[in-house]
Amino acid sequence: MNSAKSLQPGMTRRLLPFGPVLALFVALDGALCWGATLEDDFGAATPIQGVVTLSGSSTQATAQAGEPAHAGVAATHSLWAVWQAPTTGTYTITTSNSTFDTVLAVYSGSEMDKLALVTSNDDIDFQDLTSRVRFRAYAGETFHVAVDGVGGARGAVQLNVLFGGRPMASWSAYTPQGLSVPSSNFSSNRVLLVDFWETICGACVDELPDLISLYRDYASRGFNVLGFGIDANPATVQRFVMDHGTPYPILIPSAGVRSVFILSEETFAVPTKFLVDQERQIVATYVGGHDPLSATYPYYESEIAPLLRAPPALPLAIRWMEGEVLLSWPAAGLPYRLEACSVLGGNWSPASETVRTNEGRVEVTLPAGTAEQYFRLRAPLN
Repeated sequence: MNSAKSLQPGMTRRLLPFGPVLALFVALDGALCWGATLEDDFGAATPIQGVVTLSGSSTQATAQAGEPAHAGVAATHSLWAVWQAPTTGTYTITTSNSTFDTVLAVYSGSEMDKLALVTSNDDIDFQDLTSRVRFRAYAGETFHVAVDGVGGARGAVQLNVLFGGRPMASWSAYTPQGLSVPSSNFSSNRVLLVDFWETICGACVDELPDLISLYRDYASRGFNVLGFGIDANPATVQRFVMDHGTPYPILIPSAGVRSVFILSEETFAVPTKFLVDQERQIVATYVGGHDPLSATYPYYESEIAPLLRAPPALPLAIRWMEGEVLLSWPAAGLPYRLEACSVLGGNWSPASETVRTNEGRVEVTLPAGTAEQYFRLRAPLN
């Protein structure tokens, strides 16, 4: 399986010697950052930001008291970085070009005994010494990043932070019945897994139950699946969908669809999937069915869930109007539910007011009556 990665235009990188580790030299829109390092001490790392590359050595590194296991591996020779997201979007962190079998973990929180795991990884596809995590970060969020080795392994470490992916251009496809469907039908505020498949492809059919389960389990959190059936006869796709009761959209790709997603028709095979984030960036590509098949659901769950992270705080806007109040918040992250109650400490229930989306924000108009009433936003439990 392959992961789509990209650097922002105009960014350069260079590594310079700096004591027992290597210092960072990185250009971000013309600004230079010096002195950032990977550190053995959890609290000693210099904060870094944006798209960067850090290098260091874990040969003399140790584990600290209370340090969590990273990606399920007990800490032995860990190095730490403190990283901040300059803008909201999808970030990928890898340990490519490290000299040993690494594990990688990203945490929120500022104290060792109060860290909350964001995401972690041992090997990209359980066939590689490189670790890779991908997650959604919100502008200004700060994370602690840990790199360690499997079975006490240690050596040279290279930590790479990348942003976004390649833009998904607009496209139009067709239903099996021939009706045109534009890409604008799929909300830009949801994570989208695009699956190119074929009814005669064994791996495609075998993994279908797991994709359906993922869709049902995560749809309420802002996730969708879109299948593109590439069979020569659309009627074959239609019969298959009817027989299997596929709950998510299955379309027939046009030549334009294929050009948006498939970079090389010569090497294209099914199944191939593309992960599209809330900013309509294609952030990952997955070629082939997952091996073993039993790991299909947990693998894609580990890829999807970190992109559905809720923001650490939800900025609300309140506007008073004659006889009513307009409440709004960003249409990103989890699909929050508006609840109401008449007495604080009483029972909360879904509000009856209509919720709508307008120019990237969720809006609801509340009556400004004389009766006392309270409202709250609640993230879904699943």
